Amino acid sequence: MAKMRVHELAKELEIKSQEIIDSLSGTEYEIKSASNNIDDAAQEIIRKKYKKSAPKAEENQYSRNNPAPINTIQTYTRKNQDTKYMSLYSPGYTANIRVLETIRGDKAWKMIEDANMFNSTPKEGYEYIIAKVAFSALSVQEDVSVNASYFDFDFFSGNNEEYDSVSVVMDDMLNKSVYSGGNAEGYVVGMVKTDDKSPKLVYGFGNESFGTPVWFALQ
Repeated sequence: MAKMRVHELAKELEIKSQEIIDSLSGTEYEIKSASNNIDDAAQEIIRKKYKKSAPKAEENQYSRNNPAPINTIQTYTRKNQDTKYMSLYSPGYTANIRVLETIRGDKAWKMIEDANMFNSTPKEGYEYIIAKVAFSALSVQEDVSVNASYFDFDFFSGNNEEYDSVSVVMDDMLNKSVYSGGNAEGYVVGMVKTDDKSPKLVYGFGNESFGTPVWFALQ
């Protein structure tokens, strides 16, 4: 689970930081300030207590030109990638995917810079954007694992131009193998034009023969 401060979790759950502090008071996870880090076990307690049902998209409700709003679940289904080259084999699976939140601009660069001093500064006219993504494997054929990975996401501009991929070293990137019923959360990082008011994130782009890509708004 991604590291975060109390006020960041409160914002995600749309509650007050004090509610989290009060909920953990008297427990082994007691915290004093909204700026304190909250560990994984404490996050789990708070998420279960204040969990809200995220809206789930109807089939074909959203598209490239009408991407799903933040915190909206999209269901992606991939067919078996049947090939004689077993090293390239990929099982069929169905997963629920949603963007939990986005971080952009100076705040995103501060996180990336702090994560590794060798990460590159944004190029002129561009800025980093970080999407926190949740991936839930609903079913996987043949009882094998699926890799929930930032590699399978791509960023597009508001006028439908693909952005170049970026390489950063950062903790809590989305990159976890899960079996049916498993869940993963993590970051997907891109670089977008500073004046792009409506960038988009897509999962499954370039593999249309195996499944219909799902698109997400990032604002």
